[in-house]
Amino acid sequence: LVPGSRPCLTWNNSGTYVLPLHQCLIFLPRYVQILAHTTSVMMCPAMTVFFLQGRCLAARLILISNWMAAQSSRLFARSATLRSTKILVAFCGGILCRRIRPNAMAPHVAQKALEMETSSSPIFKSSLYSQFWTCLTREIVMNVREKSKSFARLMRSVLVAFVTGLVFWQLDNTQAGAISRLGAIATIVGFVGYDGVEEITMIFASRDVFYMQRNSGYFRVVSFWLAYIIADIPLVLVQSVLLSAIFYGMAGFRDGLLSFHFVMFTLLILQVTMTGRAWTSFISNLLPSENLALTIALLTNDMFWNFQGYFLPADLIPKGWIWLYHASYFTGTFKALAVNELHGLPLKDRKMNLAWESGTDVLSSYSFYSPSHYHPIYIWLFSWGFYFLFQILSLACMSCLNFEAQPIAPPTAELLEDHHLVGIEESVSSSESDSSNASRSATAAPSRSSLQFRNLSYTVKGDIRLLDNVSGFAVPGMLIAMLGPSGAGKSTLLDVLAMRKTQGTITGEILINGEPMSFSKHKRMVAYVEQFDSLPSETTVREVISQTAQLTLSSEYDREEREEIVDELIEKLQLESVQDRIATHLSGPLRKKTSIAAALASVANESGLLFADEPTTGLDSSDALNIMQNLEYVSRDLPVICTIHQPSRELVESFGWVLLLKEGGVVTYFGPSEHLASYCQSQGYPPFNPDEENLAEYALRTICQDDNAKPFDAPDPPSDMVRPTSSSASYKAPSFLTTLSVLVRRRFLADWRDRMTLVTRMFSLIFLSFTFGTMFTGLALNTMADVMARLSLIFSLITLMCWTQAYKLSSVILERPCYYREVGSGMYDEATYFLASTLADTPYIIAQVLVVTIPAYMIAGLSLQPSAFFMFLVAAWLCSEASSSGVRLVIALSPNTTIACGLLSVLYTLYMTFGGFLLVFEAMPKFSIVFYYISFFRYGVSYCFAGEVSTWPQDSVGYRIGRDIMGQYGIDESGTQLLLGLIVVLAANRLLCLLVLKCVKHNKR
Repeated sequence: LVPGSRPCLTWNNSGTYVLPLHQCLIFLPRYVQILAHTTSVMMCPAMTVFFLQGRCLAARLILISNWMAAQSSRLFARSATLRSTKILVAFCGGILCRRIRPNAMAPHVAQKALEMETSSSPIFKSSLYSQFWTCLTREIVMNVREKSKSFARLMRSVLVAFVTGLVFWQLDNTQAGAISRLGAIATIVGFVGYDGVEEITMIFASRDVFYMQRNSGYFRVVSFWLAYIIADIPLVLVQSVLLSAIFYGMAGFRDGLLSFHFVMFTLLILQVTMTGRAWTSFISNLLPSENLALTIALLTNDMFWNFQGYFLPADLIPKGWIWLYHASYFTGTFKALAVNELHGLPLKDRKMNLAWESGTDVLSSYSFYSPSHYHPIYIWLFSWGFYFLFQILSLACMSCLNFEAQPIAPPTAELLEDHHLVGIEESVSSSESDSSNASRSATAAPSRSSLQFRNLSYTVKGDIRLLDNVSGFAVPGMLIAMLGPSGAGKSTLLDVLAMRKTQGTITGEILINGEPMSFSKHKRMVAYVEQFDSLPSETTVREVISQTAQLTLSSEYDREEREEIVDELIEKLQLESVQDRIATHLSGPLRKKTSIAAALASVANESGLLFADEPTTGLDSSDALNIMQNLEYVSRDLPVICTIHQPSRELVESFGWVLLLKEGGVVTYFGPSEHLASYCQSQGYPPFNPDEENLAEYALRTICQDDNAKPFDAPDPPSDMVRPTSSSASYKAPSFLTTLSVLVRRRFLADWRDRMTLVTRMFSLIFLSFTFGTMFTGLALNTMADVMARLSLIFSLITLMCWTQAYKLSSVILERPCYYREVGSGMYDEATYFLASTLADTPYIIAQVLVVTIPAYMIAGLSLQPSAFFMFLVAAWLCSEASSSGVRLVIALSPNTTIACGLLSVLYTLYMTFGGFLLVFEAMPKFSIVFYYISFFRYGVSYCFAGEVSTWPQDSVGYRIGRDIMGQYGIDESGTQLLLGLIVVLAANRLLCLLVLKCVKHNKR
């Protein structure tokens, strides 16, 4: 928590945070941030234990006194007396620590306290005012430049307003219309609250930069915080006005757009929009991971939305939960919007309730209005308190917490030794070791692969040529480095050779073992290492390599043979010490080695080629050299072609062959690296001076920059390289079941190992289920309000289970590069991936359904008939599966998480509106009835409510009221038809998702 100091929090083997007492005494007087961090740990639903090593009352008293001294120093000027007091308290704490723990050194504690107190605080070189204006200018410029994101936010609001306006088109002044007006308000309020979830993605995208600048003293946190808020206000204002104007006019709300009611409506929408974004901002700054923040934000918003007073009137909420009604930031806004719309509105008919003569009566039945209630303008003013509270909490988290990427644990001696290639025994004779790579390439083993490309050209957009008549070859023993200035076509050529291009026109000839290249025939022979390592999440190094072998090697290999190949690759690339660690948690060089090993596993003991796109990117010189040594070692068995950008002298010396490209994709040299300097001199360029620059810099400065340099005539390939191989005919692809089982296991383990998110989600769902159950407990069946409360409970449970599936938004999109890499390599197709993901999700979905349904169902006193309870679970599970498929459909359509969050908010708001509760069927426009029949919310709610009503005595008042409500909301009495309809919607969602996966690609190359 203190910049430049050693970490005071450590993680022990039992999975708990440990804070030594003497360090607590040192840091608490000066930095109260530890208290905030402790709070965040204690709030974690995973129930992580935070404890002190000194566990006696005296130690805790010292901590309290020390904390009080720290607070005093914040209230008054830092005088010598206060400093002496704090040092004295720390010294006394050390004495007590000595009594508690003989190992503690009291003088050391006092000395440390004195050092920290006398050390100077960070000195800012500019004023707070200057920092604020600089941050504000930067935020505004970023908003202007990122037009796509701003445009997406505005269009999302316009689309939701337009669709919701169509759904609630020109509501009349009937009782059904009045109830539907409340549903319309709840829908709009819910959308603007959930829409703030996109704030999470933006905050996590810029978090590392913020921490770096904050810890380096670029600005005071309050200046950045204030600038961030103010810069977003214009966009939120335009967003709120557009949404309000479109929806208000289309829904036929009170007195039209030229009225005070519309102005009040707009102000309230603006307030809840800003408050929702403030809440998600606080959640994002409080929690360590984007996936966890997304889960918590969705669940808390769902809780706040259900406790706003629409689903259960305030007078029916049990006293133990009424605090949630007041704690919900939706409550005040929803109440003010309802009063603004319905107060004094005359109603034309009295079909639903004879006591409702005006909108005021409807408000009274929902406990939204009484003579003592305030005007909406005062409720609006009071509701801003939530906004300011959330922003202040967000500021505290930004100031106190630090979730920077943690450095890798200090490597052990074994790891340091394994990190570099040592003691590689040469298997060639002394004469062979002294020969060049060129001579080695001419004697390639006949069982290995060879590559030849002739007159290769690549054009995009009709006439833009990126490669121009490129020719060359590669055989085992050759490590070819592609060099050239930026934009010369190095990565383009590599993608063309590796069959990775998805657009453009390719002309020329590519031969593998003398045969024309074909993706279906040669995909297993091409191993590709991407520039940025795309490894599956929460998967160990050994699992990454083993799974690649299972997905690509011939099915003729048994398990023992595949494991031998995996062991050989791990040993060859020196990964033994990290083989059981999560691959994505490793350092850059180790991740790169893992990527190389995984690529080699796909061609192990087979004819193959290895392509590596800038394998040294992001690595320091020693790590880059280590990776190149690995590639050089691999090249003895199969051809290796890689692109390199600005190599060091040591890297240049490791190249055997060089292919030089200049702008326009023209080859200026291809041959052994040792002949490059002499060739350049033969073309009239200055002599090469190795004392001033390395060979690559010399070539880039001379021949690659000369527009008049003539194209290079590639040398003839070795005479024995053209030889068709018989390995393709004997290759048998892994079976469908093998591929499916590997993918299912990987996806299931990834979710299981993300224990923090999993436990948080399950505990949160249990809490919400218990909350809903106790909120609706003890309801009789004597009045319409009681029966409507049952319908409200069912709608809340179905909505919770459906929205919970959105937790996978971030994780699936983050894994997309790995998915595209593996599909592009032919490991599996889109259908297999989708089926595996669906099967892996099913156990977690079933667990979520059980933890949500059982507590709430039992506590609320719904029907205990076994058949009714079982079918309730079945309907809830099918509805959750349909929602999961809908989330995956949104992910497949969206290029990034921000757009996915926005699109999901729009789509699910529409589905939820037609869910059978927010909109009375009688008030539903006929032209929008199609949405009613495709909403899986509607099928789940209708089936569960119809099943609940069918178990009541037919001669009871509740049964008659329930049947009347079913008629008003268009609930079909036939449970079988509803269940079949839900299955059809589920199947349609999955087929549509699979179609989008096959047709829509976000990785155009």
